[in-house]
Amino acid sequence: MIKRVGRGIAAGMLALVVTLPGGAQPAHAVVDPATITAVINAARAAYGLWKDFKGGDKSLEQATQQIIASIEAAKTEILSRVDLLAAAEARSCARHAVIELADIDRFDNATLQSWAQSVTSCVTLIDSLASTVTDQSAIDQLGFALNTVGPIGLVARARANFTTNALTATLIGANNAVATRIDPPCVQTLRAVNRLESVYTQTCTAHNGDNAAVSKTRVIPAGVPTFDLAPIKLEAARNTSKPLAISVVPLLSA
Repeated sequence: MIKRVGRGIAAGMLALVVTLPGGAQPAHAVVDPATITAVINAARAAYGLWKDFKGGDKSLEQATQQIIASIEAAKTEILSRVDLLAAAEARSCARHAVIELADIDRFDNATLQSWAQSVTSCVTLIDSLASTVTDQSAIDQLGFALNTVGPIGLVARARANFTTNALTATLIGANNAVATRIDPPCVQTLRAVNRLESVYTQTCTAHNGDNAAVSKTRVIPAGVPTFDLAPIKLEAARNTSKPLAISVVPLLSA
């Protein structure tokens, strides 16, 4: 089991226990687990519905209406995350896409095609920013925006009778980049319990201050233990867009 910790590791940690992170978050990070969960669930549901359409399990109309319902149910939370985007152009185009989605059935063909191109442009803008900015908090917010606008762009292009393969490839690449670029770094520490035992601990810390740690006890002179860092990093990144980015790539790749 992975342990969530605050600003340090409890002395004498031999068992792995899950707790909430403590301490104030950095000023640039905004951690609201309930809002983040709502955004993640809406995005995953939307991509799942798109996958159902592509697999022939739903009509385009059914997928559209259910994607609208998914986004609308979490619109307040989604827009609150979009508002954290530092890039004004990305913030504007993402809000535009979310707000107008509910009216897609009212668009004539010319308006629909123009809007589909606009939403596609928003995705490519977010992709470009996520690959070039260096601040991890900014990359994180772009990750949430990417997967808010992403399914909207896919369904908009399908409704406009445009191709979706290139946009799908862009979303896969962008999500892989986001997941990599906000990957929490890890630090290993060693604590001697007594003359015969030592405890090795790996602690991974996300940009927002959330931590996760795992420990292993070794009897001297046994060698340094190995750790599978992937689940520790994912737990540390629980309140970032990394788990979302990882989870939607298989839906887009299906």
